[in-house]
Amino acid sequence: MVIKWTPLAIQQLQNFSKISKAETHNIKKYITELVTFANNLLSNNELGKVMFILNNIKFRQLLYKKHRIVYYVKKDEIQIVSVIHTSQNLERAIAILEKFYK
Repeated sequence: MVIKWTPLAIQQLQNFSKISKAETHNIKKYITELVTFANNLLSNNELGKVMFILNNIKFRQLLYKKHRIVYYVKKDEIQIVSVIHTSQNLERAIAILEKFYK
């Protein structure tokens, strides 16, 4: 099993690092810890709860501090599709994902 980060998820982390008011070294540390936390999925890919199902794909969320790590399991890989800050509108974030996975 491997973890793959989609371009959208990577872009969201990059955007977070640009808009965050924290010190640069703290942002890098936070993102590193978030990625490390997501690696826990390698030992239990059903760790997160199901958020929604679209086209028979179970999208799950794993909470890390102030972020939702949204992923699904596809054969032998875990696709991290989005990283959403908890202050963001969740319905809007899900609508964006639905456009990608219709």
